[in-house]
Amino acid sequence: DDDGLIHDADWWRQRPEVWPGSLRIANETWSRKRLSEALGAVSTDPVVRLLRELVAVRLNLEAGAARWILSEVLRAERLIARLAVGDQGSGELERRAAALAAELEAYNAGRGLRRQQR
Repeated sequence: DDDGLIHDADWWRQRPEVWPGSLRIANETWSRKRLSEALGAVSTDPVVRLLRELVAVRLNLEAGAARWILSEVLRAERLIARLAVGDQGSGELERRAAALAAELEAYNAGRGLRRQQR
């Protein structure tokens, strides 16, 4: 795995020519149009932020970046399956979305800590 392949959401947003034709996120196939919409979303809504960072992580993983973030990705995808963008949801779910978005954003910015193998 190569941490040098990790890029943030803005980097990916500006380079759609390097995206795959589609991408699997939360057991759904996302089109390039949907990927673009998610990467272009700027919001304080924790679910919108989580989706944006999740798309960037999935693009990083598709490009061959370090895979130690997979457990957080799966947690994020399970949470997204429970929430719709714009729904109020419970305060606890919103806090979890915000915390996961921060973890994914740190990974995308190259600030995430490498997880130790058990």
